[in-house]
Amino acid sequence: MRVGQQSNCLDLVRTKSHDSINEVSCLPPLGKSDHVVLLLAYSLFSITEKPSTARRNIWRGDFDQMMAELTRTEWESLFFGKITTDWETFRDTLHRLIEKQFNFAKKVDHQTAMAYTGLKNRSEQKRKLWKKHLRTGLLHLSACKPQRNRVKGLILKTSRDFEADLLNPAIVISKLSYSYLRQRTKNRDPIPLLTTAEGRDLIEDEAKADHLSEFFRSVYTKETAYDYLTDGTDVDAIVETVQITRGC
Repeated sequence: MRVGQQSNCLDLVRTKSHDSINEVSCLPPLGKSDHVVLLLAYSLFSITEKPSTARRNIWRGDFDQMMAELTRTEWESLFFGKITTDWETFRDTLHRLIEKQFNFAKKVDHQTAMAYTGLKNRSEQKRKLWKKHLRTGLLHLSACKPQRNRVKGLILKTSRDFEADLLNPAIVISKLSYSYLRQRTKNRDPIPLLTTAEGRDLIEDEAKADHLSEFFRSVYTKETAYDYLTDGTDVDAIVETVQITRGC
């Protein structure tokens, strides 16, 4: 494109999506050329937007009413003897009853008990900056890192403050404190902590495995054999051999 010239169709850039071009800069001509240099950043990475799907809550559906309506349905008048048509009719009928008898499932909030509005807002800003960084590449990474560090520091500070004042809300809402303690004290070891007969706690996984191996060997290999002659019960005669002969 020359200086002062209007753009035309030859100056268009075909893209897959409208946000593929991040920045367009107009630079001076190269050397003795009279054409203006256009510098643009083209992003090849794009995130496919997933449609939001609402699911039905099958645990709170009215199955009795649904079965009653299925029983009252006159299937002979709906089916015509064609497999594809009959299956589509049955499927549409079932989907209609599901939409009628099952409500939409509510979105579950997996935030921890210590989360509050300020922390949620900062975390949401961090997620938006991260998504923007994924779309645009390295252009917005410098803006994403400081926000990520601020959120990490805020989470640590909020966690310390919440744990320091954990007993006060337990008087009013005991479930909140118990759920937080259970979440923070989960035992994530592959083998749970074991205590030997001498009262010694085993922490290392190798020591736990050896202790369990010795225990099962003692149970299955050192068991004394049962002697029926010394238990004081009367024993009838035992037939040891049976001889079969052919009669004439």
